[in-house]
Amino acid sequence: PLSVLSFTGPDRHRFLHGLCTADVNALRGAGVAESAVVDAAGNTQDLLTVLDGGGDELLALGEPGRGSELHAFFDRYLFPADAVSVAEASGEYSCYEVVGEAAGSLLADALGSELPHPLPANGEVRRLDGSAAWLLGSGALAAAAPA
Repeated sequence: PLSVLSFTGPDRHRFLHGLCTADVNALRGAGVAESAVVDAAGNTQDLLTVLDGGGDELLALGEPGRGSELHAFFDRYLFPADAVSVAEASGEYSCYEVVGEAAGSLLADALGSELPHPLPANGEVRRLDGSAAWLLGSGALAAAAPA
């Protein structure tokens, strides 16, 4: 499964914007952006999909198995005055990406929910009413079912 990091707190956009090549500040309210994560020297550390679902949390989706490593990277850049918390949340979400003519019905079955029409285009994000799921263009991110 993809790595998922959660950024909360009033400084979450500013903090993540400072370490990403995408304009994370422009995502306020609802949006998704593809971004490189860079260190203080400008070296690329990873590629992320940054999701603002319009709530009080930003999610960053990264390569599978790198959640702990990414969490440690971001944690190194936190200062005591930063009003932001970073948490490794990979076990809390499931990510689906489906393509093809039957993508909509397969995704609706997997999420157990009717999907809006039309589906979001690439770069768009929509939260499904009454659920902890977001549609991201051709895919979806949903809260994981309890084990």
